[in-house]
Amino acid sequence: MPEQQVNEVTAGVWELVDRFENPAAKYGPLPIWWWSGEKVTRQRLRWQMEQMVSQGVSQAVVMNLAPTGPLYGALADDPPFMSEGWWEIFLGACADAAELGFMLWLYDQIGFSGANIQGGIVAAHAEFAGEAIEQLRVKAHGEAASVSAPVGSRPIGGWFAPEDGSPSIRVALDGLCAGWAGDTAGELVICFAQQRGFDYFSAAASAALIDVVFGEYRRRCGDWFGRSIGGFFQDELPNMPTWSYDFAEAFEGEKGFDILTHLPALWGDPLFVDANVDEGRVRVEYHRMRAELAERSFFDPLADWYERAGLQCGFDQQTPAREGDPVGAVSIYGDYLETHSRFGIPGSDHWGDSKVHSSLAHAGGHERVWIEAFHSSGWGGTLEETYDWLSPYLRRGATLYDPHAVYYSTRGGWWEWAPPSTCWRQPYWPDYHVFARAVTRLCSLLTVGTHVASTVLLFPTETVQSSLTADGRDLRGPGRDESYHQLNGSTAWFAERPGLLEAAGIDYDILGHSSLAGSRVEQGQLVVGNERFVNVVLPAVTMLSAHVAVALVEFAAQGGRVVCVGGAPDTFVGDAGEDLKVANAFAEGVAVGRILEVDDPADVAALLQAPAVVVSADAPLLHRRHGDTHVVTLIAHDENSGTKHPMLAGFERHYVDGGGDFDWSTYWSTLHDDGYEFVPAGDRPVSVTATGVGDVEVQRWDPRTGLRSAVPFRRDGHDSIRIDTDFRDGSIAVLVIGPTLIAP
Repeated sequence: MPEQQVNEVTAGVWELVDRFENPAAKYGPLPIWWWSGEKVTRQRLRWQMEQMVSQGVSQAVVMNLAPTGPLYGALADDPPFMSEGWWEIFLGACADAAELGFMLWLYDQIGFSGANIQGGIVAAHAEFAGEAIEQLRVKAHGEAASVSAPVGSRPIGGWFAPEDGSPSIRVALDGLCAGWAGDTAGELVICFAQQRGFDYFSAAASAALIDVVFGEYRRRCGDWFGRSIGGFFQDELPNMPTWSYDFAEAFEGEKGFDILTHLPALWGDPLFVDANVDEGRVRVEYHRMRAELAERSFFDPLADWYERAGLQCGFDQQTPAREGDPVGAVSIYGDYLETHSRFGIPGSDHWGDSKVHSSLAHAGGHERVWIEAFHSSGWGGTLEETYDWLSPYLRRGATLYDPHAVYYSTRGGWWEWAPPSTCWRQPYWPDYHVFARAVTRLCSLLTVGTHVASTVLLFPTETVQSSLTADGRDLRGPGRDESYHQLNGSTAWFAERPGLLEAAGIDYDILGHSSLAGSRVEQGQLVVGNERFVNVVLPAVTMLSAHVAVALVEFAAQGGRVVCVGGAPDTFVGDAGEDLKVANAFAEGVAVGRILEVDDPADVAALLQAPAVVVSADAPLLHRRHGDTHVVTLIAHDENSGTKHPMLAGFERHYVDGGGDFDWSTYWSTLHDDGYEFVPAGDRPVSVTATGVGDVEVQRWDPRTGLRSAVPFRRDGHDSIRIDTDFRDGSIAVLVIGPTLIAP
């Protein structure tokens, strides 16, 4: 190897070694710190920071659980959130944090919160209230019928939907009332707008919200940004509106047709006879418009604010969007992956899916992926169990561990719904620094380099948008995203279920049309960001963005593998005149066998191509690459060891297909009465095969101690090595494979 190349390789390895042996504190645990339950004082806050620092925790998210009054079993916060007394204590905490080498993160209080910030803004500015589009309908059986919109609502349109499925018939409105006197059986519908929530479609309303929260932080404590204030956390942002006073005008200006003359499509009714746009296309453009308005008015300005402030924001949004459920993602946010693409630290809690959010980070060039865990797991979890619980989220791409939680006090609050408190209240606290240091090393190491995956699992946004009504009903019926869920599985802590791809040892990213918009095809590989894929899987996708379809046709023509589960898409959304051209090209790819179709998701894995470098093992793994050096993270969390999954029987499908009520009573009684089974990894053996890595060395890096050691291996064929090792380091083992490693 030429000397310059050797130096470049060695520099990359030195970076890995430094990340592992000397990880920055920012990669350590970042617990949510509840300033609730008792009167908060600066002296006690400093003492608690000192306790955390002593055990390897150098940062925390400041959260007020009951900011404006008693809430969730907690007494009202004292002092109240953002009162002068609160600011005095907070600024004192900033000074103490700077002295202690501690970083405070800020809980923005605009999602899961009792602060009611948006409500206060609307009370002062009624024009900033959001709107929802709704409908009422009555059945008519050949006799006169009428239906009225609620008093205070704003009527938008009316129609009669014949029972025989023929085109809907326009009905004139008389104030709040729609009437029908025909002799045809069917349903009479009136559509109207009602005030609901906050208007995230309004640039003025969103600017006011950003100023009230983030602007106030800048005014009060902006000097501490980057010094003792590290960033923000957003928790369960409310639903985006489904309408606004100027929605129809903006829609026509951007989409090229009048949404008011196509209203029946938003409720699954046949269009009027003179409609010139397909029903599915109407619904796609409607949900896209929701996402676009929210993005330009709220999400983008907020991202711009973070950039100007030099801060990042992590998030855990509402269920079932955080689980990566396609229906829930569209229903709540219009286009979840698009609206959340600029957050610096995408993520979820341990009920969500780290794979969806790490994919979002990979495509957007973001380093970190948030995992808030493990609220509502009880008081008895040990550090060994917590390390095991964390491992599948790290394997699916999480790199910032946010323990839920550290409580300022439990004296004045009832915390049984969200234990534990991972702090000095636990018997394991004197040893917590060992756990914290291991997490810090892992999260530092796993943020350098590039994720290695062979496959893209397409997130079926357009397919869902085309079938989802304005009130969130999926016209396809239940189970239509089953192939996606089967391929991806579930990582919900209590209902973990490996997907078909994972079970076959295939790693992948979940990407949507926005992430693929900037992709390119090179030598049969689909390049997205720094990643290169040789396969794309479309799970029951019936409608696809034209630009994605064009890329996939070219990808397949160059030798990439495209597999369509349940049939190929037959509708493509693009500019006028583009749809038919793309449809023909895609159909040709299917006809000549370049694009494959299968009925059963279980048949997908066997059809996928292997990349140039393949690492496999008899335990779950994550493969990352930094130059020519491969970092292989193995976890002892499967059917052989770790916490048995699913942990709680009967909860496996708690939010699949876009909804469902969570049974908290059964959850707690099952966890209490039945518990869970944990099998320590012990000295469990594990065998690893690496193909295509060339002439290499292998080392084992122990996350607990930071020690590195050489590992013997044997050649297994022309270009393959086999490594036989074990989990002596705990439930997470790290192997580093490369041509020029630094001696231990």
